[in-house]
Amino acid sequence: MTDRKQLVKQALNVEILTLVAVAIEGIGALYFGHLAGSLLLIAFGIDSGIEWITSIALTWRFFVEWRGGDTARADRAEHISHKIVAYCLVALCCYVALSSAWGLIAHISPDNSPWGIAISLFAVVVMPYLWRRKSSLAQQLQSNALKGDAVCSATCAVMAAIVLVGLLLTCFFGWWWVQHIMGFVFLVWLIKETKASFEEGHQH
Repeated sequence: MTDRKQLVKQALNVEILTLVAVAIEGIGALYFGHLAGSLLLIAFGIDSGIEWITSIALTWRFFVEWRGGDTARADRAEHISHKIVAYCLVALCCYVALSSAWGLIAHISPDNSPWGIAISLFAVVVMPYLWRRKSSLAQQLQSNALKGDAVCSATCAVMAAIVLVGLLLTCFFGWWWVQHIMGFVFLVWLIKETKASFEEGHQH
């Protein structure tokens, strides 16, 4: 097995692991968010759904190359996957901006939810690992699509941290507004990464 094929296999395995992890956190966040009436958890579940879409695209892209698809087919899969990732990053920007603004306007505070805390802790532990692994493989494979997907994993990790901090601070101190302010701060970084993703796509 060539070095590149080994890297492609590793990338494929990472995407499959992402699909499993995101499904667990997404379904859990939506379910327990609905039970607790927590807009914050429901929004996190939607965010996980967006990342699941990007992971499906990347799984397909690396499966094509791993199965021995010709260079032209693999390049086409890379290009399409990168476009999907870039537009999903735009959706993430819109989601963060709108949910943070609405949260401040409507004074929305997260409900106390032990399961919500557990789900966000799970994401805070797992997603940084996936982000680092994807970033490393993206550099070795020269894959802009995988680099963009790594940003999605980083986004999920930060959003999980925001959910966790919001739940804890609201629970102990009643600081309902902290999560929404943190969302706007994070949006500055996310917009920069989204812009870079589109610029890299136009260069290829």
